[in-house]
Amino acid sequence: MRAMRWLLVTASLALAAVATSGCAASAPPEQPAPAPLFASDEEAFAAAEATYRAYEDASNAIDLAAPGTFEAAVDFTVGEFNALEREGFSRLHSEGITKLGETRVVYVKPQQLAKDHSTIELAVCSDVSALDLIDAKGASTVNPARMDVQPFTVFLERSSSSPTGWLINGVSAHSGVPGCGS
Repeated sequence: MRAMRWLLVTASLALAAVATSGCAASAPPEQPAPAPLFASDEEAFAAAEATYRAYEDASNAIDLAAPGTFEAAVDFTVGEFNALEREGFSRLHSEGITKLGETRVVYVKPQQLAKDHSTIELAVCSDVSALDLIDAKGASTVNPARMDVQPFTVFLERSSSSPTGWLINGVSAHSGVPGCGS
C-alpha cells in the first residue's frame, strides 16, 4: 500500500513539474495560405471560358444512343446541374431521340466574379441553328420558332478537381445579351 501511495505521489509530482516547466507540446507550424488558383481576374475568366467551351465540345460529341458518351460533358458539371444533365441525356436516350449537328459558341463575355474567385458568371451565346433532335419516327422535336442563336448565363464554381479550375453549376437562358442578335 505504501509503495502504491509513493507511486501516485511521484507521478503527480512529475506531472506538476512538466506542467510548470513550460515543456508543453509545441504548436504545429503555421501552414502558409494556399496560393490563389488564378493570378488575376482575367486569368479566372479565361479559365471559365475554356471550361464552358470544353463542355460545349463534349456535348457536341454526345451520341444519344450511347450513354457512355454523356460522361465527357457531365464531367464539366457539378451539383444539381450535374444531376439535371444526366437526367436530361438519359431521358433523350430512353425516348430514342437522335442528335444531328452541333452547337457553336459565338460569344462569351465575363459578367461577374466573386472577390475570392469562388464563383463566376459568363454571358454566352450559342449558335444552335445546325442542331436538330429527331424522334423515333423521324420527326424533328425542335420548336420551329427557336432562335438560331441562344443567349445564356453560365454559372461556374471553383473546383480543384477540374483541370481548368472551374465546374459548371448552372445555365440559365435569357434574352438581351449583346452579340446574340437579340
